[in-house]
Amino acid sequence: MGVWNKLKLVGEYRRIYQSEPYEGTMRAVKHLAVTSLLLLSRTPEEERQEIVAQSRRLTEKLTEAVATERPMVGALALLTAVRVHEELIREYSRISRSAES
Repeated sequence: MGVWNKLKLVGEYRRIYQSEPYEGTMRAVKHLAVTSLLLLSRTPEEERQEIVAQSRRLTEKLTEAVATERPMVGALALLTAVRVHEELIREYSRISRSAES
């Protein structure tokens, strides 16, 4: 790969890392991970084991579904699903807080 192609590639990476879709996806992933792990740590051990088992089963289903797609399609679908799921959790949290007030 020539120097010019490497510079173009670096420029493309910078544009992606600074884009709103990338930043929004990374925020969603971080928020979802922190929230989920925090809640899981506060869950009783027996319930935690069941949650982990269910998540493994769902991961297997997702892997099977994505395996039949082109890699880029699967990756974008999973990233989009994370963003949507994170937004649903935020909305649920807002509703729960307003119901408690």
